[in-house]
Amino acid sequence: MISSVDRILTYWFCQATADKLGIPYIETSAMDSTNVEASFEEITRRLLQSREPSKSKSVSDKGVVKIGGSGSESSGSGKKGCC
Repeated sequence: MISSVDRILTYWFCQATADKLGIPYIETSAMDSTNVEASFEEITRRLLQSREPSKSKSVSDKGVVKIGGSGSESSGSGKKGCC
């Protein structure tokens, strides 16, 4: 571990910044592999969770192309369907 004398940023500053950004703070050390694997696992877990579809989110038709409709839609020119 780095002594508090050699530390450039304090633990409290880093933790407060992480809290403000809404991200976890995990102190790591590449020199002795402290928390390197744990931080990778945490980042991976959060990324996978963010990609899971949420049941609470509404689904929008924006950008959806409907094929094989009933032909009841009117284009304004008196024609039904798409053509």
